Amino acid sequence: MIPPGLIPVFGLRTDRITENFHLNPLTPIMKSQENVLVLTAPSELTANDASSLRDKAKTRFTENYTDINLDCSHLGFIDSSGLGALISLQKLAAQRSGTLRLLKPQSAVIQILELTRLHRIFEIVPG
Repeated sequence: MIPPGLIPVFGLRTDRITENFHLNPLTPIMKSQENVLVLTAPSELTANDASSLRDKAKTRFTENYTDINLDCSHLGFIDSSGLGALISLQKLAAQRSGTLRLLKPQSAVIQILELTRLHRIFEIVPG
């Protein structure tokens, strides 16, 4: 039997809403971010949100950028479509010899990345 709140294969899903939910400005993690596109992940990255994140990144990823920083501090759930979106962002950055950085992912997201071995291809910056 699967415990309540656990989604098989895809990770933990929390049904509680953070009372003080707000988006803070991203703290710079390097001296110069002029070549870094900064995006914020939604609270859930599923089939419903994956294509919009991918489209937003492609639209905003102009020739000025090489790297993508994705703020994952509020991302509590990700499914296979969400993982596909992350892989697309990584490929987008790699086309310009850049990288995708996942900033401050929650433990449930890290578990999924480790389970799928995707933690080996993404740069993960703990919070």
